[in-house]
Amino acid sequence: MAPSSVRERFARLVGNLHLRARAPYAENEVLNRLHGRLLDSFLDGAPDVEGTH
Repeated sequence: MAPSSVRERFARLVGNLHLRARAPYAENEVLNRLHGRLLDSFLDGAPDVEGTH
């Protein structure tokens, strides 16, 4: 079994990688919502460019 210092370092590294992986996921969620709003506005016939910010 690995020493506790190795396990703790590994846990920190994995935690940082997990946070880094979540950032693009969150950005993608925002972009998907924006895309949906723009598409809905377009299909309604009145794109609301100002309201998408």
